[in-house]
Amino acid sequence: MNRMAIGLVVAAASTSMSYGQNLLQNGGLEGGTAATCGGFLTLGGGSTAIPNWVVAGPRSVDWVWSYASGTCCDMSPEGTRTVDLNGSPAQDGGALQQTIATVVGKRYRVSVLALANGCCAPVGTSKTMRITTGSTSSDHTLTTLWGSSSTSGVECDWSQWTRIEREWVATTETTSIELRSLVLNNAGGILVDDISVTEVGPRDLLVPSQYATLPEAVAASHPNDRVVLSAGTYPWTPVAITHSLTIQGSIGAMSTRFVGSGNETSPLLECASGSTGTVTLRDIYVGSGRGVHVTNGSLVAERCMFTDNTTALLIEADASFTGATIDRCAFVRNGGLGTAQA
Repeated sequence: MNRMAIGLVVAAASTSMSYGQNLLQNGGLEGGTAATCGGFLTLGGGSTAIPNWVVAGPRSVDWVWSYASGTCCDMSPEGTRTVDLNGSPAQDGGALQQTIATVVGKRYRVSVLALANGCCAPVGTSKTMRITTGSTSSDHTLTTLWGSSSTSGVECDWSQWTRIEREWVATTETTSIELRSLVLNNAGGILVDDISVTEVGPRDLLVPSQYATLPEAVAASHPNDRVVLSAGTYPWTPVAITHSLTIQGSIGAMSTRFVGSGNETSPLLECASGSTGTVTLRDIYVGSGRGVHVTNGSLVAERCMFTDNTTALLIEADASFTGATIDRCAFVRNGGLGTAQA
């Protein structure tokens, strides 16, 4: 471990923005040639008939087409195609899968319109779909709104599609997206359409109007978010940061102040073991405490002031430490562990 209490200058890499762009191909599940009203084509495991998608076996799915202005067959909420994740005849659920390029550390959102197929089940039957993104997954249960016991006069109600979304942070450069029905021994599973994956842009988390304290805002943050603090003096509330995050005052360094008691035992901010990405401090005053401690990731400090701290900025670089940038910061009357302070 290398111990430093001085400012280092390292250029930060820029990243491209793709917010709002669908990273999936053919999210509407279109393709093929439509036939009769309400028709479908059963596709077995391994099929690539749906452009850009693979049927992830061993079970099949039904590729369903709509008929424009049809009474019961106009069921697709987007385009003319949808997929029932349970193939015919009645069997356990199948799955659709597509692999996309992702950037490690960035956050993504998968979104899909879904409907519990009322075929072969009473109204009110629960049917579940699993969405898997890389190594993480979540289960989502819908209830049939029509079914074999319906006496409404219209066999099916296709108007009640539900938007299902989940977010995850990419850990690899490619991520497999899978939609799988968990419905067993039934020809009607979960119908899906209008599928998208988008990069989630950074958010502003406001202290104290949204979150009472800095630790609460950090705990709620996602990679690349920004914690914005209103002008005022805040208590010394130590917090560890493990992902890219910006913490900044809303006006300037002398207006957003963290002031300790003079004998604090923990740093205000710690980029600790397991930290990745860049932590940015901007327009923050840190005084009468133990400053900032960095061991992993990288640090950027801009227009900050460190005053009367036992240690203003202590860098104990582990192997994953990638550098620090100190820009227009002031260091006044800070002590240290026998090391001059910047």
